[in-house]
Amino acid sequence: MTTTGNAEQAVLEQLREELAEAGLGEGFELTMESSWGDIDVDSIDVIEIASAMEDRLEIEIDDTLLRTIKGVGDMVRAIVALQAQQAEPAA
Repeated sequence: MTTTGNAEQAVLEQLREELAEAGLGEGFELTMESSWGDIDVDSIDVIEIASAMEDRLEIEIDDTLLRTIKGVGDMVRAIVALQAQQAEPAA
């Protein structure tokens, strides 16, 4: 598995934990292909989960990016990209 693949799996697991703590997505298999509708998560829930992930991972998902996140895979990839940006040394 690639470094990006490993990072995505780690973020996916953290997202699973956040959803479980919020009582969301119960009884559904959470995969990178899952849409929010597939796991019975509405737009307000997405905002709350994004906020929880921001706190947990010390990142910031701006509103413009949040509007493009249509499912689990989008959320995971966005977070991995934000983490990579933060890890880059300042020029």
